[in-house]
Amino acid sequence: MKRTLLLIVAALLMFSMTNAQPIQPDTKPGSLSTPSSFSQKNFDPSFFPALVSVYVYANNNWDPNRYDRLVEILNPFNKVIERDYVLGDDFRITDRRDLSTLATTQLTEIKPGGTGDYQNYERIRQEVDGHGHHSLYVKESWINDLWQTLYGNKYSNDYDMSGHVSQSIVSNYNTTTGNYEDQQRYSYQYQADGKTSEMIVDQYASSQWEHFQRYRYMYDETGRFKKVLIDSWLEDWIFGMYSVYEYYSDGTVTVTTYTMLDGTEYPISRTTFQVDDHDNTILELHEVTDGKGGWTVYSGEKNAFSYAQNLLLEHIKQLYQKPQPGSKSGNDNWVNEIKEVFSDYVSLGIETIIPKESFQVYPNPASQQVTISSLSPSPLAGSICILDLSGKVIYFQAFPQGTNRLTMNCSRWASGTYWVCWKESSNPIQYKKLIINN
Repeated sequence: MKRTLLLIVAALLMFSMTNAQPIQPDTKPGSLSTPSSFSQKNFDPSFFPALVSVYVYANNNWDPNRYDRLVEILNPFNKVIERDYVLGDDFRITDRRDLSTLATTQLTEIKPGGTGDYQNYERIRQEVDGHGHHSLYVKESWINDLWQTLYGNKYSNDYDMSGHVSQSIVSNYNTTTGNYEDQQRYSYQYQADGKTSEMIVDQYASSQWEHFQRYRYMYDETGRFKKVLIDSWLEDWIFGMYSVYEYYSDGTVTVTTYTMLDGTEYPISRTTFQVDDHDNTILELHEVTDGKGGWTVYSGEKNAFSYAQNLLLEHIKQLYQKPQPGSKSGNDNWVNEIKEVFSDYVSLGIETIIPKESFQVYPNPASQQVTISSLSPSPLAGSICILDLSGKVIYFQAFPQGTNRLTMNCSRWASGTYWVCWKESSNPIQYKKLIINN
């Protein structure tokens, strides 16, 4: 029995590390993603740095490695970045988002040796369905003057009467056959307040779906994650692991995972997160039990941010380096990796994108609900999209001709700044800022 449970635990860990689950509760507090130089959420929504000077830490000094220039801004979610390396190849990355369909394309071009013209290198295409969830993700490489798919996922999503995802089937691209083949199926159950209570993961094998994992979610009185129970299928559901969430006043959250063996619980891993006032992850630490009642760090990352007048000036990233045998754990195990210095801030010029206001948002700031209404006497068919500052779709709704207003519940949205994107027929997309105070 113990051997069986150990095998189950190993399978659970392998699956959790190698499979991206398309639609599930965000079981990490805060944003919990390492900030990127050009992640919109790290900047005031009205301004953006045109120059990012990047340094690597070598020989006990910060040495300049490359310079990233934002050379073009079309709107908050369409941008061009040039990465001019001191040595070697240069790169240009172009992000485009079609806010009428929410499809995105990221094109990476290369300038070999830093000279000559840019050439196609890599492309990532993403599409979403009418509810704002992924329907396609494709990564392609430019080979022999053609785009060839390296990796791809298709997502087929079904929804219940409340608009929640009831089932999502993930098909992976097979590079040998050139076809998309079913791989995983995710089925969801919800509480009365709309929070996910259960997710079942099935795998497609031998021409049929077979159970693999079950996640059961528990929340505290404030709606935050309290515990996640993880079961494995072996002719029936077997309870094998669970994760416990603990929250602290300084913004730190720990997630400790336990396994059950012969009726006794044993801790196996612990992850610690800390988020600052700007929703940046400043600490992410991963530990495993040492078998003696203590914890051993196996990886970690620290991020330090400097701001002035709400503009990000500097970001320094450190990585945890495992100590050599015989040495003691301490501050020396944190090693400088990269430093980014942000400058030459420019306006996004939203006012120039919106020549004439055609919709309004109220109340603004909002907390419980927000209404978006057309100022046109005869509104055309179109869509409303609300995104957070990282570009994540929070709300999407298509509307027919003649729709004067839409009201939505925003009581469970995180406090912060959002973009409301209004699109009528073939008219230009228009934007407004929305402040949520929850």
